[in-house]
Amino acid sequence: MLLNNNSQKIPARTGFTLIELLVVIAIIAILAAILLPVLQQAEQRAQGTSCLNNMGQLQMACIIYGSENNDYMPVNSPLDPVYGGDSTTGQPNWVDGTFYSMGNGAGTGLSGNPAGCSTNAFWLGVLGTTGGGGASPVSLVGSIGPYVKAAGSYHCPADTYLDPAYHVVRVRSCSMNLQCGTIGGTVGEGAFGANPINYKEFHRFSDYTGTMSASDCFVLLDENPLSLNDGWFEYDLTGGSIHDRPAVNHGRYSSFSFADGHAQLHEWHDAYLNINSSYVASDQDPKWLASHGTVFINNRPN
Repeated sequence: MLLNNNSQKIPARTGFTLIELLVVIAIIAILAAILLPVLQQAEQRAQGTSCLNNMGQLQMACIIYGSENNDYMPVNSPLDPVYGGDSTTGQPNWVDGTFYSMGNGAGTGLSGNPAGCSTNAFWLGVLGTTGGGGASPVSLVGSIGPYVKAAGSYHCPADTYLDPAYHVVRVRSCSMNLQCGTIGGTVGEGAFGANPINYKEFHRFSDYTGTMSASDCFVLLDENPLSLNDGWFEYDLTGGSIHDRPAVNHGRYSSFSFADGHAQLHEWHDAYLNINSSYVASDQDPKWLASHGTVFINNRPN
C-alpha cells in the first residue's frame, strides 16, 4: 500500500484491467494477421528455392548420364518395373518402381510394385544399384541415382502427402516428360489423340536442335501426388485435355527442369490449380505444358 500527503492508503495496482487485456489481445491478433501471411510466403519462397536446387541436381545427373552413354537421355518408360528399371526385366529406366496410387479422380489406382518402392530409397538408385531388401536382390538398370547420390533430391520439401499404403512421406515427388528418353512402342505412346510420329521425341541431348531448343523443353517436373505413380509424366501432346497433373507445391507454382540444365518455377492459372478440375477449351495450363514438352513436326518421322 502507498501513503499520500494526507496519510491515506492508496491500493497499488497488481495487474491489467479487463479492457487493457482485451486491447493487448487485439493488438497481438492484428500483428499475427499481418505477419503470418508474410511468414508463409517466406516459407514458400524458401521451399521453392530448395525444390529448384533439387531439380537442378536431377537434371545435371541426366546430363552426366548422357555424357557417359553416347549422348542418350536416361530411358523413360511407363509403368515400371514391368517395362524396365531393374534386372528382373533387363530393361533400363531412369527410376524404378510403380507407386501405390488411388488414381487422380479420372482413372483407377495402381498397386505398388515392387512392394514398398514408394518409401524405399533403394529404388531411386542412390544407395547402390544392387539390393532391394528382399530374399532375391535385384540390380537396377539405367538409374540416374548414382549421379544424384542424395535421396532428398527426388522429393519436393513442400510435398507432405502421405503414401496411402504406408502412411509416411514418399521418397519421390517428380516424374519425367513422356517425350524425353521414351522407348518407341511402349504402352501409352500415341494415346490421347497425339501420335508420336507427329510429335518430336527426344532420345539424345543432341535432338534439341532446329525444332525445339534445350532451354525450352522441360525434362522433369514435380507431379501432383494423386496422379504420381510411375516416373513417366503423361499429358496430351496437343494440350487439348488433362491427364497426369503437375504438383502445385509453391503457391500457384510448380518446379521444372529443362534439357539445357536450368530449373525454374512456373505459375499456373486454371486447369492445374484443382486436382478435380475438368478441361475446358479456354484453359491455358495444358497448352503451356504441351508447348514446352514437345513440338509438332508436320507428319515427319523424328
